[in-house]
Amino acid sequence: MEGTADFSGFKFSTAGVDSIGRIDGGGTFSLMGIVSLELGEFNYETADENDTITLSMPTATSADSAGVDSSATVEVTKYLHFAPSSSGQALHISLSEGISGGVEEVIYYQKEDGQNYLRIKKASLQLNDQASLFVGMEFIEEASGFALSVAGGGSFAGSGVAAAGSISTIKVTTFGLGSLLQLKPQ
Repeated sequence: MEGTADFSGFKFSTAGVDSIGRIDGGGTFSLMGIVSLELGEFNYETADENDTITLSMPTATSADSAGVDSSATVEVTKYLHFAPSSSGQALHISLSEGISGGVEEVIYYQKEDGQNYLRIKKASLQLNDQASLFVGMEFIEEASGFALSVAGGGSFAGSGVAAAGSISTIKVTTFGLGSLLQLKPQ
């Protein structure tokens, strides 16, 4: 096993570990040339009792707005964030047999009232050049209910499939599902 990682912020005192720190700029690890693992930045923080952490989160429309950086602040008691590395993924693993996969980004936080948020952006799996799968999801919990959205797809030998679904009980109950199947002509 060999590897490198830029790590900072680890703090301890006579009471124990005060902060587990974070991976800054990512890290790479290799096991006998068979398995390689690349990590992006890793942030985890828990607020002190009776305190919160202010996060600046991109808004849903900011990703679609070219050059516009809009965000909203969220007060949380804890959060976890796997951010992309130079490869564009928060986590990437590959095996020498041509199997690889990863996750572009993961963010989780819990608000002061116990409501949770989780987003997994583009989890993927590739099997050589023969097949690929990807999925993303977002879970939002509010006082009035929850919302869960999932979308994914894949391809095998030139044929593809994609599906998306959403269910929400926030304010009103809604449900939706869609799919697409594209077959390669023979």
